[in-house]
Amino acid sequence: MKVVSRATFGALVLVAFLSACSSGISPVPTSPPPATSSPNGLAEHSTSVPNVGPTSTPEPLVELPVPALATPEKEGWPPLPGVPELTTVSTIPGCTEYATPQVCKPYNFYWAPSREIVMVVDELDRRVHELCHAHQHWTILMETGREPIDVTLSEWVYTEEGRSFLKIRSVGWGSWPWGTISTRQDVIEDFAETCTWGLLDPVYLESVDSYRFNWFADRFWDY
Repeated sequence: MKVVSRATFGALVLVAFLSACSSGISPVPTSPPPATSSPNGLAEHSTSVPNVGPTSTPEPLVELPVPALATPEKEGWPPLPGVPELTTVSTIPGCTEYATPQVCKPYNFYWAPSREIVMVVDELDRRVHELCHAHQHWTILMETGREPIDVTLSEWVYTEEGRSFLKIRSVGWGSWPWGTISTRQDVIEDFAETCTWGLLDPVYLESVDSYRFNWFADRFWDY
């Protein structure tokens, strides 16, 4: 497998963003819980729960004046993961641009109802982290044919991709190898970090955990 430098591929991912604006473990679940039992909150770095209730009827999506995120095409380089059509990056720091009502948080987050990546600290790796949450949204759409049942994207763990990722969390560094980078140390955030470094710096990902590296390479790299 060819590995590109973090700086080179990072620049490519950034261009794609700008041009367009996955000890033992309990049995792997096979179906999501009812919508009424789903947790509330954002798929991002906070232990607090916003005042948003779960719903099986998501907010209607607006038609955003941007195309889907571009996928760089260069032999030997990994493409960006699939994301929902019309995913965009909000131009308002800390706030959604298209959601009604507007949602503002003091941290970066991905807001599934309006398909927006919202940045407070707009660093490349953190932006790609939110892109990877958008990929989790896309995976749910592809497998269920409907919008997620809550904004945490919690049902991603019941997709084939999520179940596969759960299996490799019980080996190597275990369930959380990322230090204090997130106050939410769960499988949703774990995948987003694995995805981030698999895209930006595969060498670093392999140094963190070879199991996560191999899992990501098998699924996202084109050999």
